[in-house]
This record gives sequence, structure tokens and C-alpha cells, in this order.
Amino acid sequence: MAMKQEIRHLIFGLDVGGVGNDNTVLVLLERVQEYAMGSFEFDKKVKIGKPFYRLRRCDVMPPGTPSPMQFDRVKRTYRKVQDAYHLLMPERKHPMKPILVMDRTGVGGPHFENYREAGLDVYGIHFTSEGNKVNRDGRAWTVPSVDMTSALAVLTENSRLHIPAKIEHREKIIHQLANYKWKRRESGVLSAEAFRDKDHDDICDAIQVAVWYGEWGIREVTTFSKIGLGI
Repeated sequence: MAMKQEIRHLIFGLDVGGVGNDNTVLVLLERVQEYAMGSFEFDKKVKIGKPFYRLRRCDVMPPGTPSPMQFDRVKRTYRKVQDAYHLLMPERKHPMKPILVMDRTGVGGPHFENYREAGLDVYGIHFTSEGNKVNRDGRAWTVPSVDMTSALAVLTENSRLHIPAKIEHREKIIHQLANYKWKRRESGVLSAEAFRDKDHDDICDAIQVAVWYGEWGIREVTTFSKIGLGI
């Protein structure tokens, strides 16, 4: 039986660096579904397992990069990727429009509004403490940090996050994923951060907002769209 892997969604994850030595990181993941083509009873494709995520690029902008420069780089990358995948998949009736998911907590808020005004398909996520529920208000989501990081943990534990051998910053990506751990702050909030305080976790933050949306956000937006309530 023939097997086929089909890219279902393109998801950018963006973590905007704040003060200090935080990087701004933009990652691109392909959300891929595997199918068995045809069967003994039906001549159609059948889903095999759950979708997995293939990390396609990781752009790291160093601390001190001006906000207008960050905005321009993200926007240009978004447009470039959209055009490239349109050429790679000419059989699609409509071009595949990437989804941009970003942390809009703190400094991410103003950036979110800029990307929305620029016409990008952007969704913003505001992190909250454990005990709260996931809520959606249009393109803005409120998600407990525990739920966010759990989605990433499930993917890594089940080998559903694929990191190509030749991707840029591969060593940093693997190092951050390997050193991500649960940590309870003095305020009592449970979150996931780098194992050592001096280590960066910005790449993980960008990946986790993308995979959370891929696992949970797409499901709800698709459901609402089918009944005419999509935003």
C-alpha cells in the first residue's frame, strides 16, 4: 500500500525578545499528515496516526535588533515562504497561507497589532498561570503556561517533532529542547524554563507556541469556520 506525507499547514512561531539579552526568534514548522493511499475496500487516502511537525527554519535576531527591523524581517520571511510553497505545491487550488502564532505577553502586544494590520494570518497568545482555562477572543488566545509546554513535551516524547540535520542553529535547538524543565517561581506559578538561569529558552518558546496552535488552535478555528463562525 502506497504511503504519502502531505503538508497540511505552515505555522510560524514567534517569540519577541524583551529587555536584556533576549533574542527574537522566528521558527517555521510544517504540520504533516501521513496517509495510506487506497485500500482493499476503498480507493481513497486514509490517515495514519497523528500529524507530526517538521522544523524547517529557525531565524535568531540578536538582542538590540530594532523593532522596525524585526517587523520587516518577519514580514518578508512570511511572504517569501508563502510564495515558495505555492511553487512547490502547484496542485493546490488555493495558495497555502502560513499561520503566524506569537507570544503577545508583554512586549509582544504591540508587535501583534502591527502584523495584523499588515495582513498576516496572525494569532496572539497570552500566557497565564495554571488553574486557568484556555480562552479565545477572536485572534487572541489566553493559555496557561502548563498547557502550552505540555503540548511540546508530548511531541518530543513521541518523536513527533522532526529536526532536519542541516537546519540552521540545530545545536542550539537541540540544547534548548534537552534543557527545558518545569520550574515553580516564587509567586507559585508553574512554568517551563531553561534548566540553568543563564541558558536561553527563546527557541523553545517560539516552537511551543507554534506546536500548541497546531495541536489545539487549528482544531477549534477549523470547527468554528465550518459553522460560519471563523475569525
